Amino acid sequence: MEGDTLLAERKLPGRGASERFVPVVRQLLEEAGWNRLPAREKARQLGIIAVTGPGSFTGLRATLALAAGLRRGWQCAGIGVSLGEAIRATLDDRQATVLCHARRGRIFVDPPPGLMAVTGPYAVPISEVRPGQWQRVAGDAVEGSEALPELLERLGKEVEILPCSAPRASGLLKAARSSWAQRLSRAAEAQDERAFIPLYVDPPEARLPAAGLRLPPQ
Repeated sequence: MEGDTLLAERKLPGRGASERFVPVVRQLLEEAGWNRLPAREKARQLGIIAVTGPGSFTGLRATLALAAGLRRGWQCAGIGVSLGEAIRATLDDRQATVLCHARRGRIFVDPPPGLMAVTGPYAVPISEVRPGQWQRVAGDAVEGSEALPELLERLGKEVEILPCSAPRASGLLKAARSSWAQRLSRAAEAQDERAFIPLYVDPPEARLPAAGLRLPPQ
């Protein structure tokens, strides 16, 4: 985006999208006329925005590594927003709860700020979802071709399902502006260094070997 004008946008649905990130980003930059590395003076006006989570381990790592590489290469500002922040900004609805896919019969829940005592995204088994738990919901677990029938049934007929399974570029920009305004107490450089840390809900599955790591080759 340039200002509030959308120059180019792509949606990559389905599994394996992370494998196409780099060539698609190159196409987007060419389409927007940004295919050349900007001069340092212009780079200071740029900003990289990325969703930090929740989401799949591979998808988040690939997305945020690419975002961090662009930010370092262009020496520009960077900021990360949660999936819930981005979808709520896309919908212009601060009270929507975002429900997205997780593994093992669960969903990720990104509640709006101030909802009960919950502070940030968490995972919950679909079998534990109850009618009336949330008033308005959005996200790929409840809307679009990948909506989960079991989850929709458990949510009941009273819940309002909002038409947004993924954030738009305009929503990302709006969420980033709001998030940046809330973080002005910290230095911009410090924000940039921590901008793209993944927001993992689940603990990492990788474990160190019981016998420890092998010695490096001599």
